[in-house]
Amino acid sequence: MGVSWLGPCEEAVVARYRFRSSWHVTAPPPEVWRAVVAVEDWPRWWPAVSSTRVVDPGAPDGTERVVEYGLRAPLGYRLAVRTRTVDVVPGRSVLVEVLGHLDGRGRWTLTGEPGGTEVDQLWEVDTTRPWMRALAPFAAPAFRWSHDRAARRGGEGLEAWLTRR
Repeated sequence: MGVSWLGPCEEAVVARYRFRSSWHVTAPPPEVWRAVVAVEDWPRWWPAVSSTRVVDPGAPDGTERVVEYGLRAPLGYRLAVRTRTVDVVPGRSVLVEVLGHLDGRGRWTLTGEPGGTEVDQLWEVDTTRPWMRALAPFAAPAFRWSHDRAARRGGEGLEAWLTRR
C-alpha cells in the first residue's frame, strides 16, 4: 500500500496582499485630484509606473474607464495590470478593479487638511504570476517592502510634480 504525499492540487495557491499607503502632499485637494486622475502623466512622476494607456475613457462620471499600466518593482520584476473604474466621488475617491498580474481592488481617497492633502491608497490584490505565488510563503516580506518603497517614491514624485507646476 502506497501513500501519496503530493497529490494533484485542485486549487492554485493564492497569495493575497493588503497594502495601505498614505502620502501627505502640500498641494490642495483639487490639484492633487487632477494629478491622480491624469494617469497619462503618472510615468513622469511615479518611478514605478513605466507606462499607462487609456483603453476606454469610460462614462462621463468617470466610471468604466479602463487603463493599462506597466509597472516596475524596486526589486526588478515587472508587472502588467489593467484597471476598470467602478466608483468615483469627484475630488474625493476612486475605486478600481484590477486584473492582470495582480487581481483585486484598489481605492484612492483624498482628504483636505491644513497644509495640503492626505492621499490614502488601499490595495487588496492577489498575485497571478506563478513564480510570485510559488515564492509567496518566503518572499511576501520582500514583496511588501517593494510595494512600500514604490508607493513612497510615488508620493515623493507626486509632491515634486505638483511643486513644479
